[in-house]
Amino acid sequence: MSDVSEANLLVAKIMQGGIDPVLHELDEHSPDEIADALERLPFPLRATLWSQLSAELHASILPLLPHCISDSLVRQIDADELTSIAPMMDSRDAAALVNQLDEKHAATFIDCLSDTDTEAVNARLASAPESVLRWMREDAVKVQNTWTLRQVSEYIRNNFTELPRYTSSLLVVDDNDRYLGKLALAELFIGAPETIAQEVMDADAIAISDTASESEVAAIFDDRRLVQAPVVNKDGRLLGRVTVDEAIELIKKRSDDQFMKTAGLEHDTDLFATPYTSFKSRGIWLAINLVTVFLAAGVISFFQDTVQQVVALAVLMPIVSSMGGIAGSQTLTLTIRGLSMQQLSRSNLGWLFKKEAWVGVLHGLTWAIVVGLVTLFWFGSPLLGLSIAVALFLNLLAAAFVGISIPVILEKLGIDPALSGSVVLTTVTDILGFGLFLALATWWLM
Repeated sequence: MSDVSEANLLVAKIMQGGIDPVLHELDEHSPDEIADALERLPFPLRATLWSQLSAELHASILPLLPHCISDSLVRQIDADELTSIAPMMDSRDAAALVNQLDEKHAATFIDCLSDTDTEAVNARLASAPESVLRWMREDAVKVQNTWTLRQVSEYIRNNFTELPRYTSSLLVVDDNDRYLGKLALAELFIGAPETIAQEVMDADAIAISDTASESEVAAIFDDRRLVQAPVVNKDGRLLGRVTVDEAIELIKKRSDDQFMKTAGLEHDTDLFATPYTSFKSRGIWLAINLVTVFLAAGVISFFQDTVQQVVALAVLMPIVSSMGGIAGSQTLTLTIRGLSMQQLSRSNLGWLFKKEAWVGVLHGLTWAIVVGLVTLFWFGSPLLGLSIAVALFLNLLAAAFVGISIPVILEKLGIDPALSGSVVLTTVTDILGFGLFLALATWWLM
């Protein structure tokens, strides 16, 4: 874990005096601190600092950087450096790097790996982009089920100066490397030395399939409060493990993903990217939003004669659409969260619709009365107050249904609801809000 204050101090020095004054002190900073500093620097200074780092630091820092940042820095690595850093990376980090290189440089990098590492890297790259096989650790400590606790202890003493981080238990396998269960480290101290490992292992310990997705792994760790979990293939053969470190990153990523996508951004969007890069990543959603605004404007245009004759409508219109949008966003956010955490299913979806419908009714009645009375006292028109009250009630009720329906439908269609749900919701509540209010006002006032 890096010292954030040290990283911020390094950034402050670079922002004030440039790169050269800090080069002599880089050896005093850990790779984590330098990685954090790179993430906080504007792109030009980031690229300059990166160019001054050694190949060894490049190999250590690349796996610590968000993809959006490492992707740009990788382009500065030439073929000669790739050959030198290849042996420094484990298969997990090597596979991630190969995925970012162009075809020519990827081939150069893979040629520098050992046969064993090449096989491991190719296996990872052949898996689905978000499957656990892409990023699991290969440092699981495994022992044979037929060993005695004395043999297990001797194996540990003879092969490890220290155990890998988060090794809360040893993973027990048979002669074919099939995972059988976990052996608590405490058994080595309290168990009889001649006890067979299989007799005291936990055979019910959960194992993660190598086809599991990031969200599935995060849910398992979140539900069961695990420190580590083995990864097995379809035959039960032990491939590696996932630790709480990766699980926390996945849970954080999932949370960031939901938050950022509500604004049409990716979870690892680079805060200090170049203006053009930021322009490209954000422009598409502004364009989509512009289309939806024109749709809402088109609805208003159908009632322009009414708006011209009753000027108060122009003042009151935003209230209906805004209230519907906020209420719908609350339901939308809860639904997206429920889907991402796998809390929603066909069996409980109907109950959620009923519950949100009652919430919509209660909000609708409450705020329709409040807004209707304010409109009555403000403009002195009972029919105008009634028009906005009915329109607001119906829009809040519709927002409850739309807030649930949009994420469910988008997920069925294979579209990320966190990324596009708010755009669709805003369009629906705006069109309904403007349409209902203006239609009722035209009917009762004109």
